Amino acid sequence: MFKNKGHSLSDSVRKEIESHPHIKNSLVDGVINYSALARKIIPDLEIKLEKELHEESVIVAIKRYADEMKPAEPDPTYLETFANSEVMLQDNMCYAHFKKKPEVINKIDKLFSSEDWKMGEMRVLIQGADQIMVITKKKRIHETLEELKDEVIYSIEDNALVSFRMPFESFAIYGILAEMSNKLAKKGINIEVITSPPDMHFLVDEKDAEKTYSLFKKLIKDSKELHENQNK
Repeated sequence: MFKNKGHSLSDSVRKEIESHPHIKNSLVDGVINYSALARKIIPDLEIKLEKELHEESVIVAIKRYADEMKPAEPDPTYLETFANSEVMLQDNMCYAHFKKKPEVINKIDKLFSSEDWKMGEMRVLIQGADQIMVITKKKRIHETLEELKDEVIYSIEDNALVSFRMPFESFAIYGILAEMSNKLAKKGINIEVITSPPDMHFLVDEKDAEKTYSLFKKLIKDSKELHENQNK
């Protein structure tokens, strides 16, 4: 427990809230009652400050901190980008890393050049210096994983691929990936990100697939509305 004797009430309230990320996130999202929060943290604050506190004073300090944490107005560049984007979802995906060897390259090339891929069926192939990374439908790569099991570095199944397609020029916009990742982090969604312009692929756990897709759909919808209002 930190001691705040000699510190201001505002600083102490800030430290108390920041020590509880779930409270901080709720405060930023505007879904927390200031009075209820004040009553909850007053006992700890009184111990740390070694003095009696009035609820009204704590509420004022909470409100001041909440005002500081309010998100800035959406960046017009982000709005235009998101307004002109689209999102796609594919489930039952497998994410696999292989050692980069001739037999692996041949097998993966054969898999990806097959003519029976359905329209819109997503597959991602990235070759590094000594590894090959593949994302595709689990049923597509199951046989290949068995045949190349000695060359598999690791593989993850039961994932979903949420692909966010943006205008090509968007990839030069500073901070746009951080903006999107932050929105997912606030919802407790863990991601792997693969960029391949014009697509930004978010690999998520199957249980988070619909939540991620819905979040991005809402982002696009809200951005279109805000962008249209700004241009009126």
